[in-house]
Amino acid sequence: MKKTTWPNRDELTSYTTIVLLTCLALIAFLGVADVLISNIVTPFFM
Repeated sequence: MKKTTWPNRDELTSYTTIVLLTCLALIAFLGVADVLISNIVTPFFM
């Protein structure tokens, strides 16, 4: 088996930032899509 190398503090901070920003972008996209689809579909059921 290969020896495991752990990321240093700078790499860990960078990776964590990328993951958090990606999650926030996905949350924002899904939120906007949900509102738009809801506004489009709701009049058909009124």
